[in-house]
Amino acid sequence: MDASPNTLAFPAAGGGKPSVVFVNRSYWPDVEATGQLLTELAEDLRADFDVSVCCGLPNVTTGDGGEDPSHADRRGVSIDRVRHTRFSKRTLAGRLVNFVTFAAGVGWKLLTGRRPDLYVAETDPFLLPPLVAAVAAVRRRPFVCYLQDLQPGVAVAVGVTPAGGVAARVMTWLADFAYRRAAKVVVLSSDMADTVVARGVPRSRIEVVPNWADTASIRPAASADVRAVKSRMGLHGTVVMHSGNMGLTQRLETTLDAAAILQKSADPLARAVTFALVGDGAKRASLESRAAELGLANVRFLPYQPKQTLAAAFGVAELHLISTDPDAIRHLMPSKLYGILAAGRPVLAVAPAWCELARTVAGEGVGVFVEPGDPRELASAILRSLRDRDESRARGLRARALAEAEYDRRVVTARFGRLLASVLGEETAAYDLSSRRAA
Repeated sequence: MDASPNTLAFPAAGGGKPSVVFVNRSYWPDVEATGQLLTELAEDLRADFDVSVCCGLPNVTTGDGGEDPSHADRRGVSIDRVRHTRFSKRTLAGRLVNFVTFAAGVGWKLLTGRRPDLYVAETDPFLLPPLVAAVAAVRRRPFVCYLQDLQPGVAVAVGVTPAGGVAARVMTWLADFAYRRAAKVVVLSSDMADTVVARGVPRSRIEVVPNWADTASIRPAASADVRAVKSRMGLHGTVVMHSGNMGLTQRLETTLDAAAILQKSADPLARAVTFALVGDGAKRASLESRAAELGLANVRFLPYQPKQTLAAAFGVAELHLISTDPDAIRHLMPSKLYGILAAGRPVLAVAPAWCELARTVAGEGVGVFVEPGDPRELASAILRSLRDRDESRARGLRARALAEAEYDRRVVTARFGRLLASVLGEETAAYDLSSRRAA
């Protein structure tokens, strides 16, 4: 999708656009979430900024090129790739070597390349922000810390890293080093903002900018398209879907227990439910084993769906589950919410009542939430949601309206552009959001 017209009314030093370098391992053609989001953000900002991306080699590609060149220009964005090892992420040693080789390449490129007006570091991998903070200090340029998750908070919450261990203490020190030196710390939710404030960062330096969905490409799908995709996916009956990562922070074991309850029920509606777990992740294999042990004929595991049929794939489900770890939700925000909203589907969030996810789903009338860890209540909530078809349709309509108003790609990337402009000390009053919505 093309970027919007130039709408920022300020010149950079020397009369050109301000230059911004984003640093993240994942970028086009990688299909991982952080890479897809950064690709859209960089391309939307290119009309107002001279945008470069320093990234790594892709893990999983779309097949449309970009894997090999160390430098490329695509859709107005300059891409510099760092060559690094790509050992399996399932082992600590492999992840460590991958990070060291990637970090060394990033540091060299940033220190020897041209000096931009602003650096923006994401958290893939999580130690990028302190590395880029150090480079920005050496090169005397401002730096923005863009956090897709908070570490070591997530690792501690899911039991990967002991709370008081050496690794957690080192990770905390490095994260705080980056936060202290950042002109702005950008997070995805109010819960994440509260967590960063508790780490000693002034709230005035924290900005909440959520992730987004492209509502032009993800929209409520035609019934014929939905039926065709449902048939291709081999699904039948009433579909309840989890789409996305199957990792440690999703706690999908509760979903399997709820599926077992519905499978044993005498209620015809309960027995008509098929659970579609779509995606991949560190826990998929163990979840498949558990489903087999429980004899769950009502659970299907499916791969990620092609982007071109994503809207219809969302439409296959009468209800979408967003399952969270109650301890991890302070440190992240599930980005799958925005695609579900854009597709006009109702949500059932498995999340604590106090978190932004639950407040958004219930408060905006786009679904309901249940507290984590209670499969019987989850099963009951599923049946209540499916039984009230009129309310389900109304929730879907409200979901689409909310996506367009608050979480559309152009709305959110425009906000990010204003944020970068403010960091650079530029005038942002003429940043015309309406032209971006119309683009």
